[in-house]
Amino acid sequence: MRPRLPAASDRLPPSFPHSWRPTRRQVGWGTIGTAVLGGAVLDARPPGFVANFHDEWRIFRERHVAEDGRVVDDGAGGVTHSEGTGYGLLLASAAEDLGSFERILAWSAHRLRRQDGLHAWRWLPGALDPTPDRNNATDGDLLIAWALQRAARLFGRADFLAGARRIAEQVLSQCAREVGGRLVLLPAAHGFERRDHTMVNPSYYVWPALRDLERLVPGRSWRRLSTDGLSLSDAARFGRWGPPADWIDLPHDPAGPPRPSAERPARFSWDAIRVPLHAAWAGHPDDAALLAAVEFWAAAGRRPVPAWVDLASGQVAPYPGHGGVQAVVALTRAAVSRGRVQPLFPRLASSGSYYEAVLILLSRLAWREGVVDPPPPVEAGPAGLPPAGPTAAERMIRVFRKLGRGLP
Repeated sequence: MRPRLPAASDRLPPSFPHSWRPTRRQVGWGTIGTAVLGGAVLDARPPGFVANFHDEWRIFRERHVAEDGRVVDDGAGGVTHSEGTGYGLLLASAAEDLGSFERILAWSAHRLRRQDGLHAWRWLPGALDPTPDRNNATDGDLLIAWALQRAARLFGRADFLAGARRIAEQVLSQCAREVGGRLVLLPAAHGFERRDHTMVNPSYYVWPALRDLERLVPGRSWRRLSTDGLSLSDAARFGRWGPPADWIDLPHDPAGPPRPSAERPARFSWDAIRVPLHAAWAGHPDDAALLAAVEFWAAAGRRPVPAWVDLASGQVAPYPGHGGVQAVVALTRAAVSRGRVQPLFPRLASSGSYYEAVLILLSRLAWREGVVDPPPPVEAGPAGLPPAGPTAAERMIRVFRKLGRGLP
């Protein structure tokens, strides 16, 4: 994702601090009223006044879903990704909008779906060949399968369930690989395996989706993907605060540690922002990557949180994160509080791009499903996020002490 940069007037001043000692007031815990962070208007009123999810979905649908069901990424030149299709399906089902769900699904079936059931990762409007690269994107396929599974349960549709099962089976068959003693989720079926390492995108691990898809296609592979993925997520944190990188290189030698990818900027940025979101959605606020992200965002103090941080130098973006970033910040801070803090979500009306709007709506959904009504504990050997060990617990204690709150 490469969203449009904010105007120069919205950028952070050069004096943005790298050191911090925030108070409760500085990080906004328990604030009631209306706040402005990073240019987005935030609604801090009680839940009864917060915009209804269905109304927010209608705004998203009007702005970002074409009449034929194509989900348009206006921040990337109007293209459509399988990821965007998955998000559109997921949000439509959450809003109980069967008509929109079926239109998005039909568009993707005719233009993105391959013979094996997976989906081409990108569709280019106006091109002679709109899908010149038929490779898939694993996060897009996971999201589509998960949305179909959820919609099958909601609408009582056996055809949705069959479609979800086929995609899930193909993801396991083509996009799961043994690397350095771990079963990892490849970003795509092809193109990310090098001579001595494999590129991995930590944000492609949608933990609640992996948990649910294991129930659809039982077996040890989903469980291993989750447990090995969590081990990798905990090891693949870098820099001063220790958040995850957008992309990592995982050595084929089991003794070699993961490192930020040499082929991409070493940043906690537009991809990795989804890692703490997925952890909160899975109902695990004590996840180490989530806590590290909360620490980094708290470092901004009273200033808007920056859009990204360079994990090698510690340099932060010279402009603030958009409303989607603010939504994930609000979600994770509220999740760490165990739901005692009401999140301040931006209203979709103030969003400016597809990805910004997606993150806002996903954060609302994750709040409802992962914090307000979290999933029940899973038995030993979970398919989803297991309870964090002492390291994560110690990190949570440090976060709360720095934020000036008592322990949960």
